[in-house]
Amino acid sequence: MLKGKTLSLFILKGKTLSLFILKGKTLSFDESKGNRMNFQRGKRHEELEMNLVPLIDVLLVIIIFLIVSATFSRTSELQINLPTAEANAPQDKPLTIEVGVDASGKYVVDGNNVSDTSVSGIAVALQAAAKGSKEDPTIIINADALSSHQSVVNVMEASRTAGYSHITFATQLKSGS
Repeated sequence: MLKGKTLSLFILKGKTLSLFILKGKTLSFDESKGNRMNFQRGKRHEELEMNLVPLIDVLLVIIIFLIVSATFSRTSELQINLPTAEANAPQDKPLTIEVGVDASGKYVVDGNNVSDTSVSGIAVALQAAAKGSKEDPTIIINADALSSHQSVVNVMEASRTAGYSHITFATQLKSGS
C-alpha cells in the first residue's frame, strides 16, 4: 500500500496490458472486476461468418436455368417422320388482270392501252380483260411511285364497279437492301 504519492503502474499479463494511475489513494488490483485494457490493433472480438443465403439463391437460379435449357434441347432432338401424300398440282391458275398506271395518269389493262381514263372506261376494259370468266379475277395494280393517288383510287373504283373484289398492289424491293 502506498499513500500520498502519485503512482503509475503498468501490468502486462499475457496479451492484456493494464494501466493504473493513483494520486494519494490506496492501490488495489483485483483481476476479477475486469480492470483490463485491450491494446490489440485491428482485431475484433466478433467472429466472422459467411452469409450463405445469397449463395444458395444464385445456385438455385443456375439449377433452374440448366433444367429448362436441358428440356428445350430434348424437344429439338425428337426424330419425327412426317406423313407423305401424293397430290396433283393445281392445273388452273387463278385469273389475274394487271393494270398499269404511269406517272402521267395513263392506264394499261393487260397490255392494252385504255383510251377512256374515266372510272367507267377502266371498268369496261377490266371486264373485257376478264373475257366473261366465271371466277372472280384478281386485279394487280402496278402503279408508278410518282403516279397520283387519284389514279390508283380510280382503278380501285373501276374494279368495284365491275364487280371484282380481289385487288392487290405490286411492289419492288428497294435497291441496296
